[in-house]
Order: sequence, then structure tokens, then C-alpha cells
Amino acid sequence: MNYQQFQQSVLRQGKPLLTRNAYADYMCFQRAEHFSLDELRLCMEGLFDADLRLKSTGSQPRLVLEKWVLSICLGVQRKRRERGTA
Repeated sequence: MNYQQFQQSVLRQGKPLLTRNAYADYMCFQRAEHFSLDELRLCMEGLFDADLRLKSTGSQPRLVLEKWVLSICLGVQRKRRERGTA
């Protein structure tokens, strides 16, 4: 799908869905195609866990977010090795 098709079929009234910029949304969706549904699900579960830690503990926000990003990178690499697509 090109950007014009994205604007016509996905965006409602030209308003962005994820970011403050419609083209940035388009690029996010383009990059998401490189991940499997399982990989995206793991990323979201990690995000929910990080959000809970940020709101319910005295953990340092920077460390919580760094741990989440690292878990994404390592988890995606591990999954791809398991599938043989690294």
C-alpha cells in the first residue's frame, strides 16, 4: 500500500492514529510488516509490563524503558534464530 492509499483507507479525516504525523504513522505500519504477529505481541506484552512497573513501583523510568527495549531486541533476535530467518 502506498502513502496515498494509506491516507484514503486507513486515516480518518486525515488524523494520525499513532503519532502526531500521518506520514510517521504510515512509516510505522511499513516497519511493522517486518515483524511477525508473535513478535509484535511480545513487544506489546513487554510494554504493558513496563507500564505497570512505572506506575506501581519506585523503579527508575530510564532503567525500566531500557530493559524493555533490550528485551525487544533480544526477543526478536531469539525468535528469528528459532525460525531460521535471522
